[in-house]
Amino acid sequence: MYHNTLFCNPAWKTNLIMDKTKLSVLSISALNIMTNASIAPVLVYFDQAFPEVPLTNIRLMLTLPALFIILSSLITGSIANKMPKRSLLFIGLLLYLIGGIGAGFCHTFTAILGFRIILGFGAGVTNTFSTVLISSFYTGDERMRMVGNATLVSHLVAVLAPLLAGWLAKFAWRYAFGIYGIALIVWIITFFWLPEPQSGNHGIIKNKEVMQGMNMVYIIAFNASLFMVSFYIFPTGIAHLINAREFGESQIAGLAASFSTLAAALINIIFTHVMKFFKKYVWSFAISLLAGGFYLTACTPNTLLLFTGTFVSGIGTGILFPAIMLRTTQYAPQNDASRSVSLVVAGSNLGQFLSPLFYSLLQRANTEMIPIYFDFRSATFLYVIALFISLLLLKFPLVRVQPLPTIEINT
Repeated sequence: MYHNTLFCNPAWKTNLIMDKTKLSVLSISALNIMTNASIAPVLVYFDQAFPEVPLTNIRLMLTLPALFIILSSLITGSIANKMPKRSLLFIGLLLYLIGGIGAGFCHTFTAILGFRIILGFGAGVTNTFSTVLISSFYTGDERMRMVGNATLVSHLVAVLAPLLAGWLAKFAWRYAFGIYGIALIVWIITFFWLPEPQSGNHGIIKNKEVMQGMNMVYIIAFNASLFMVSFYIFPTGIAHLINAREFGESQIAGLAASFSTLAAALINIIFTHVMKFFKKYVWSFAISLLAGGFYLTACTPNTLLLFTGTFVSGIGTGILFPAIMLRTTQYAPQNDASRSVSLVVAGSNLGQFLSPLFYSLLQRANTEMIPIYFDFRSATFLYVIALFISLLLLKFPLVRVQPLPTIEINT
């Protein structure tokens, strides 16, 4: 009797469907960080497998996908409202799966780069939809919680995926690409459990408001690019910094990176409370933490302050990443959230791609300081610029305050 009553209860069915939707959305978020993070720790195996390939070209395995994520995310944003979003997402997941796993079957390095390009196209779709779906299905506090949870999932994957890829690479470098098989699991989950997001006209918006909203999105995209130029010196340079300071071996670098990821994951758990407490100043607060953490990391005389700096900057990262996307959904015109999110995704990946080039150019002006010290202090200065821009943003009122509708459940 109780069993029949439970399964006939419309509220129970609605909650079950909503939980499946959350699982689908969060599973897509798990793919965001895997594009490069999974392969970065095992590049040494490719040095051995392709000794004739210069190290600069080996590193293209990390930077090349980011370039095509930019192109793919912009295409995704422009066509997302012209075709079913589920269909577009499934195409992106298929490209992600083929590009990720396919590289493991290659016998030439050129072919591997070709599949990394395919991976970039797929990741551009999944990166965009991981935020668009949250904007489509959730509103208010629930949207903030989902943004925080999605970032938490990304950080957990950032810890686990490289460990699994490294373990697989011990058997053969080809096996490391098997980590991208998770895209098949995500494809199955979303195929059965993800509803089609609603789209269409949800109210009349004045042209002036649309223009103001898109102008804000462009500013956010620029700030996101600036943030990634600054941030990417940490994963690529922390080991060099520790070596220059003579703090210890590579294990110290791994521990410092783990401290940063742990801090980001912990703050994501209470992201909603942080947003409510700092309100419109949350972005400025996060950038201040990053600037302080990077400066402390660059100037630290001992490992204790080094770990303190990485932990503080990790907290800033854990707040800023989701806050950028949340603010994008707030300013985006109501019927053009996909294009707005795609612009910010493209800006972030452009910053990631330009980061090594930027610091390489800066080194030409450095004649006195050890290069890696100069890089971290330059990143701190960029964060100060980003902080100034974030304070300017406070002068602009929110243009879009009415969220996209939540999904309708047919019970």
